[in-house]
Formats: sequence, structure tokens, C-alpha cells
Amino acid sequence: ADVPVSGRSSVFDTFIERFVKTEIAKSDKVTVSSQGLVNYVSHIYGVTAEFMPNGADLERFKGVARDEVAALRRKYGLENKWVIGFVGYFGDWVDIEFLVKVFREVQKSVPQAALFIVGSSDRLADHERLWASSDIIFTGQIDPRHIEPYFLACDVGVLPNKRSTF
Repeated sequence: ADVPVSGRSSVFDTFIERFVKTEIAKSDKVTVSSQGLVNYVSHIYGVTAEFMPNGADLERFKGVARDEVAALRRKYGLENKWVIGFVGYFGDWVDIEFLVKVFREVQKSVPQAALFIVGSSDRLADHERLWASSDIIFTGQIDPRHIEPYFLACDVGVLPNKRSTF
């Protein structure tokens, strides 16, 4: 959950607030993904929440050599390409079909574009069969300890999640 939208109150918001309060009361520990949530949870629910970063450890990106990124781009045929990248597990909440449609539209204006989909999926083979080409590359699972060069090989990153109530 995130800090509620200020000034908004609906039946749904009231439900969420009660639900969160009930769950916090049952918990041994509360972790949150932003300092704002640490303060909010403390103020509203009277408990101390532990900040747990959600995202990348940016310090790890500083140690990646340009040669390593260039080699990775060479390996996947991404040299001289404008790379749109998705990095992560792509489950049912990720709309790969929408991403491919948008990519094909981008290619009309940027013919040297490539779509670089880094990660695994239970349906990886299906996605590869439907979409893989010289300009739509699926890497499959990558060891998280070596993921930084894959991010850096992208010119722009996308997160094509399906529309959801949450």
C-alpha cells in the first residue's frame, strides 16, 4: 500500500484503511518501501515501521564497466540500436502483447529500435514463439547478482503492467 491520496475519501479508501489497521494489529513487524510510509504508519497506526528499500541498489551500477555493457549489447545484437527494455519477472500482470504493439508503433518513427525483454516467465516459451525476432529479444532468467549491465544496456526502461484496481 502507499500513502492515501490527500483529501480523497471513498468507501474503497475506508475499506483499505480498516483492512490495513487490522493487518498491522496482527503483525509482528511492519516493513515499508519509503520514508514517507515510515512516517505515515507511525502517525496513523502508532507503530514503528522498518524502511526496506524497494528497487535497485544504485551503488552497484557504479561498478559496471562500459566494456561489459558494450559486450552485452554485441551479444544480443543491440549495437547501433535504440533499446527499449523491460527487466524483471513477467507474470500475468505484465502486458507483453501491449508492449509489443507499442514497440511496433515506435519502430515506425525509430526503425533502429529494439525491444529487450530481460527476465523469466512461466510463459517464456509462448512469448518467444509469438513475438521473438531480430528486434524483439528475450534473454530468459538472468542471475540477479549480474543484472546491472542489462539495465545499462537499455536506453529507456518500461514497466508495462496491466491496468489493475490496485
